[in-house]
Amino acid sequence: MNKKSFTVIVILLIMIIAGLCAFIAYDKDIFNVRNKNTSKNNKNETVEKIEQKEEKIDVSSEQVTTLINPFLNNTNNIYTSGTKYFGYYFQKDKLSSENVDDELILYTAIKRILNEKNITSSSQDNVSISKDELIPVIKKIFGNVEYDNKTISITPCDFGTFKYDDSTGTYTVESHGCGGASASSIKHKITNAIKKDNKIEITMAIVYVNCGYEQQEDGTIDYCEFGKSVDENQKMQESDRISKVNKADKNTDELFDFDSYINQLDKYKFTFTKDSNDNYVFTKVEKQ
Repeated sequence: MNKKSFTVIVILLIMIIAGLCAFIAYDKDIFNVRNKNTSKNNKNETVEKIEQKEEKIDVSSEQVTTLINPFLNNTNNIYTSGTKYFGYYFQKDKLSSENVDDELILYTAIKRILNEKNITSSSQDNVSISKDELIPVIKKIFGNVEYDNKTISITPCDFGTFKYDDSTGTYTVESHGCGGASASSIKHKITNAIKKDNKIEITMAIVYVNCGYEQQEDGTIDYCEFGKSVDENQKMQESDRISKVNKADKNTDELFDFDSYINQLDKYKFTFTKDSNDNYVFTKVEKQ
């Protein structure tokens, strides 16, 4: 055997031995390589699980009620919202907080202040609120939205009109009073409420209600019809009607069973995002 061949054989033996040592080291995990990779993978999985964690909230809880009420109480009845703002949050497939009408933003804040002070149309007629009072309330409900102070003319019913005086920076209620034989309204049922990351999402099914009188051979009949919408004249088209029942002495909550018609109803999801003060403020509403 010449010197060159011997050198080649030695190099091959060294390579084989090195390979065997490397295999044994990996198999026994001498350098803890696999544990490090496993730890890293587990860490990534844990982070992903934390990000995807969802917490269900009781749909009848005070938190859910407090968040959603300002958006429903002021827009779900013709008397208190007028035709322009009736069903306002359900008029589009998507509505963001920055696109909410200025008058409705101001009206919502004023109504919250009046409710907190227990001021109603029957208890007091002369009410004034400063624009400075509205600022923290608006931020708590809508976040840092932009708006212009202006006279509010929602409806003549139940404190629906407030005149703004720019010289004093105050809103003063104007005369109110309304009446009528029937009025359209919107009923809802919250189907889901979840908290995830820095958001709370509240999903609800809605139905439009139109009640009135109908002359029949045996007399006048009270009725209520339930459907997907009403027109500007508070009329419900046959194609939108889901149910029509005699009203009798029952209220509308007893006349319509949401669970029976849930698959026929439109659903909307309201999203509230936590701000720097840990308040959940309205971000958007989307049709599902």
